[in-house]
Amino acid sequence: MKIAVSAVSGKLGGETAQALKTLVGVESVVGLARTPEKPGRFTTVEND
Repeated sequence: MKIAVSAVSGKLGGETAQALKTLVGVESVVGLARTPEKPGRFTTVEND
């Protein structure tokens, strides 16, 4: 199961994504950002 977190480049979205990565693992968290160049603390960006 994948969990998508919106506004990952913002403070709340970034903190939520970091907590989820710890709880469920990085492979289960997808960060969404309006601007792909600013994914916040996410270091892996995949574009389909």
